[in-house]
Amino acid sequence: MTFKTFQVDCGAVYYDPDTPTNTLTGLDHLEGETVAVLVNGQYVGEEIVSFGKIRLVYTGNHIIVGIPYDTLIKTLNPDAGAENGTAMGRKIKVTNPVLYFFETGAGVQYGPDEGRLKDVPDLVERQLSTLKVPVSMPGGFDTDGQIVIKMDKPLPMYLSSISYDVEPSD
Repeated sequence: MTFKTFQVDCGAVYYDPDTPTNTLTGLDHLEGETVAVLVNGQYVGEEIVSFGKIRLVYTGNHIIVGIPYDTLIKTLNPDAGAENGTAMGRKIKVTNPVLYFFETGAGVQYGPDEGRLKDVPDLVERQLSTLKVPVSMPGGFDTDGQIVIKMDKPLPMYLSSISYDVEPSD
């Protein structure tokens, strides 16, 4: 699988369909940095650039390297209505969330905050998935009502939308 986007900072790409390699040179701009590595569309871990190159355990025709970063999305606190007025300032609970992904790699997590993340099911290794994923939100009532989405691998993540219900406390 080949990716057409960089999901790393200061990235470099090797692509030659006829000549697989396990050594990347010309990485002087990344000297001493820990870089994330994708080989033929598969995340294979991190390496440290030394003397402008890295040597990999894996051989591939399409290699992407660069400084890894986390992609983090936090929804705004919802302003939901309640039977007896606004729910603003009251405890609320997010229910029935559905995440809509377009051409997204495996490794995405979700939850009410960064300390309680769960893996998004149905995203497939070595494949970009376009799908809607109903998930169950851990936790109960709180004052935030946020959904956190995180990708910490150098794979594409395109979250096209999130839908959910909000249940205010009494």
